[in-house]
Amino acid sequence: AGGGALSAALRKSITSLYGAHVSEDGSGVDYAGLRGSSAFEEYTALARRLKTVDVASMGEEEKVAFFVNTYNSLLIHAFAELGTPGDMLSRLRLYAVARYDIGGHAYTLNEIENGILRGNARPPTPNARPPF
Repeated sequence: AGGGALSAALRKSITSLYGAHVSEDGSGVDYAGLRGSSAFEEYTALARRLKTVDVASMGEEEKVAFFVNTYNSLLIHAFAELGTPGDMLSRLRLYAVARYDIGGHAYTLNEIENGILRGNARPPTPNARPPF
């Protein structure tokens, strides 16, 4: 599958996982249950395939769609693996640590959001620098 199809499959898979583990009233998510499911193992196997994606061969629209899907998937994946941040400093750490290998390059949440999707903009935090 191409990068666009793979990122769409990731988004669909993680959205389904999330929906299966959100509380009935929508107030919380059982991330431990999500992480321990066989569907999550399948999801992580799918995510490992990102290392084969050639981002350079994508057109601009496909690249944006790819990174939006990948960012949203990685965010839920990070919450499942690393926990949900309780404060701004924890959130910044999570965004700097959570990453996927895409085409042989590690991309963090911060790099995807601010470096790619926001055109290498400075993150909206004091004293932050553009990712690239």
